[in-house]
Amino acid sequence: MKERMQSHSARLGLTTTGEDFEIPASSGFSRIGSYEVERMLSCHGQGIVFLARDPMMKRKVILKVYRGNDTVRPNRRLVNEARALARLGGRSSPLGFAVEHFRKSEFLVMEYLEGRTLRELLRSSVAPVRIAMQVVLQAAQALAFVHQAELVHLDIKPSNIIVTHKGVVKIIDFGLVQAIGKVQTAFSGTPAYMAPERLVAGSGPVDQRADIFSLGAVLYEMLTGNAPFSTVINRRSRELGWDSINVAPNDIEKLGSYCSEICSRCLSKDLSRRYQSTAELERALKRMIAKYDVEHRRKSMIAPSRSIADMLLSALT
Repeated sequence: MKERMQSHSARLGLTTTGEDFEIPASSGFSRIGSYEVERMLSCHGQGIVFLARDPMMKRKVILKVYRGNDTVRPNRRLVNEARALARLGGRSSPLGFAVEHFRKSEFLVMEYLEGRTLRELLRSSVAPVRIAMQVVLQAAQALAFVHQAELVHLDIKPSNIIVTHKGVVKIIDFGLVQAIGKVQTAFSGTPAYMAPERLVAGSGPVDQRADIFSLGAVLYEMLTGNAPFSTVINRRSRELGWDSINVAPNDIEKLGSYCSEICSRCLSKDLSRRYQSTAELERALKRMIAKYDVEHRRKSMIAPSRSIADMLLSALT
């Protein structure tokens, strides 16, 4: 078993070890393999995410434990996520360190990014316009690396965008990642941020414009405190998806001159009107940031000595 796992891992450019046990539903672990578990960060359908310590390398790591499937072959989503992280090399995402096997379940060992997600930062407030544009600009630049690697993330949302303590914006959770042009339409992801073409049966492969739609939804929420289709946020997922296909975003004209056009184009149901690439979105954001700075008679709202993370934290607390 170990030889087969190690052979599979070598193709990913990562390392793998194996133990033949089944992971219980409980998260009460003190160790997973050689890693010392500090606490559980999240639990969802495909597995559990832990903050842990690697005693050999003396560093904190993230462990994403996938639930067992009683086979030697690693979970398909884990393979896709591991390959994506290996391809990106930490430029816009956490580094992937290893794929390992624990109690008939595979887990992914990743870089721990010290910081806070947009979901955590926006929990009790909205972001100032200048800060929101700057953060989404950095998120678009991070997403550009993903698209350049011929990948589409498919789950862009505030909880999957992290602002590190160094002020760097990165994308996390590549559990739904797929190759551009090979994505099949399926109802998987977070409905409030899903592009409408992903919800229409027979609409074909999905490309980078689906991520641009989701990023537009993030910008909208940063400015308003609500997702674009918040009126149905408590209804069933498929009803929320129906609204994203058939209903215009709420009060998009109230976002003001800086962001209403950007959000409108990102959230367009017409693919030809939506920004065609992150580069095009970046240019639009830079133009609006420059316009804001000129109109507010200063070169930049963010002083060189202060990071975006500092400004966002101070603006929202």
